[in-house]
Amino acid sequence: MATNKPRFSVMFTNDTYKKIKKYQKENGISTQSKAVARLVEIAINEIESKVNNELLNAEEVTPRD
Repeated sequence: MATNKPRFSVMFTNDTYKKIKKYQKENGISTQSKAVARLVEIAINEIESKVNNELLNAEEVTPRD
């Protein structure tokens, strides 16, 4: 099935590849690509959440005039 979504190739260490395959199997994900895409989404969301929390905490500690 053709797609218009952006794509690119990546290489992983054997250890990371095994972890991706394990995640794929444990979560019933049909393809490696979908598993990797989901893991990237999770990581991005976690990073964004962490950054937002740090910004909120910085605002709370910063004295206001």
